[in-house]
Amino acid sequence: MTNYPVGMDNFVEQVLSPGATWSPSTTEPSTPDTITRMHPAHSPQPSPNNISFPSSPVGNQYATPQIGQLQWALFVTNSGTHVNGLSHGEPTTPTECIAQIHRSCIDQAHLLSTMMQQLKMLLNSPSQQGYDSMLALQHRLKSQIDQELQKLQVLNRDIILSPRDLQMLFNLHQDLQIQLKQLELLYHELQSLVNGNMNNCYCSLIVTKQPFPEVFKNGCTLPDDSLVVQMLTGSNVDIVNVGPVKASLVSDGNHAKKDKLVNNQAHLDNSKCAKFPLKLNLSTRKQSVVLKFSVLVHLRNKQGQVANVTIESLPSLPFVVITNESQWEDSMQILFKKDTFNGKLEIPWPQLCNTLQRHFLRATKQDLMNPKRHLNAYDFKYINERFFDSKSRITNRDFEKFWAWFGKCLHVVRYKRHIGSLWQQGLIYGFMSRDVVRASLDGQKVPGTFVIRFSEQYPGQFGIAYIGANSQQVKHYLVGANDVAGPRKTLPDFLAQHPQFLYILQVTFTGAGKPVFKRYPKDQCFAPYYSPYVSQRRPKGDGYDPLEAPRVKPHM
Repeated sequence: MTNYPVGMDNFVEQVLSPGATWSPSTTEPSTPDTITRMHPAHSPQPSPNNISFPSSPVGNQYATPQIGQLQWALFVTNSGTHVNGLSHGEPTTPTECIAQIHRSCIDQAHLLSTMMQQLKMLLNSPSQQGYDSMLALQHRLKSQIDQELQKLQVLNRDIILSPRDLQMLFNLHQDLQIQLKQLELLYHELQSLVNGNMNNCYCSLIVTKQPFPEVFKNGCTLPDDSLVVQMLTGSNVDIVNVGPVKASLVSDGNHAKKDKLVNNQAHLDNSKCAKFPLKLNLSTRKQSVVLKFSVLVHLRNKQGQVANVTIESLPSLPFVVITNESQWEDSMQILFKKDTFNGKLEIPWPQLCNTLQRHFLRATKQDLMNPKRHLNAYDFKYINERFFDSKSRITNRDFEKFWAWFGKCLHVVRYKRHIGSLWQQGLIYGFMSRDVVRASLDGQKVPGTFVIRFSEQYPGQFGIAYIGANSQQVKHYLVGANDVAGPRKTLPDFLAQHPQFLYILQVTFTGAGKPVFKRYPKDQCFAPYYSPYVSQRRPKGDGYDPLEAPRVKPHM
């Protein structure tokens, strides 16, 4: 049995799962308990079977950690919501699995804190037994973190997650990568007992919170507390002084001018964190860029000498800065492809859905944990059948064809006046086939009842399906550019001025995600969005006059 440093035995057993992949050495070293330097021959050495730290960026969702053989398997049932582990008692749903990893992550944070204290004592009073025990503990903890990262990766790849689970997964992935970086520092610090490099800088600068990937407008200021950098240190680092943390812009390997970033310096607080309310006075010309951070640290070594060391972070996630909203669609496509494919030729359908969900919620400016209206199973079913021929794996070319339509629709929801609010309230159904349109209107006997959807043939434009005045036939009208031209004439204004549209079918969703339509008088729903002049110009008469001659074919 491994003897952990004093006071850690019980704590370790609570934190590290019994199934962690680690096999302790069966031979005890026959050396004195107290020595000046650990001897490699008497100590477990790093190898692919015990410990190997990745060089991937901390918090970078595009980097996949290199992990050993998968020891935890997931499968998607017909409902797409169940998970199954190899051993009895594993969580059976994505929510349970994520919650379990979250609890484990909290315990691991406590263990790392305790490990730092014990490692500091060991560095000051080295012993072979203490070294072997600490190294074994580090091996087990790294193995556990690797397994948790693997579980999250499989969840994101194989299961379409709810927005809450998806954001929890993203946050956990970042937290675990940070724990892995902290563990790496402690591992290399422990190895100083073997290699004698006591004066190395065991510090690292990491991005712990960031609002990327995202498209920003030139001149915008990042929200408070949205960009946070933290300095991690080993257990026995003697810091004399720390300069300000500086942010710089990097594009294609070259540093851009620093005067393009306002508020690009910040000091570390007591928790070794620095917050950056950056102002982006630049345009990246529809190219993605990243941020890198650096800080000058004054360290005192074992001989009492002070050395100046510059620490640099790994890159942030990418972002794009545009000068006008017409550049948003192309810029968003660049970030989406990086986030989704990351150089791969194809990806599983659930992985595309999860990435699409996160970017959709960001684009529509909703709460990522509790959105008012997210993409649901019916939206994904429509998208998969209409644009991907019900494929289970999606190629780059498939995605580009889809984005040519979806990007314009998303641009309208984000930028057109009132459209985002109408979407969230269910007054715009959005993604709807002609068959679903007919089904939703078939049971409606009241002329003038209508539903709004995105046109399938004309990306970014709305089609209105409605029941005509003199028959029960469902008619279709394509809302043209002239119908909603200029900032003063919005979609609600257009509806207000045409008495052919009297009752809106508003969509809500059951707990199971099934759409339910309810009919309301249009003024009851759209009046808050009417422009002041509309009520003075509304047509009079008994209504049901035909619209102007259609400009396009009725099929949409």
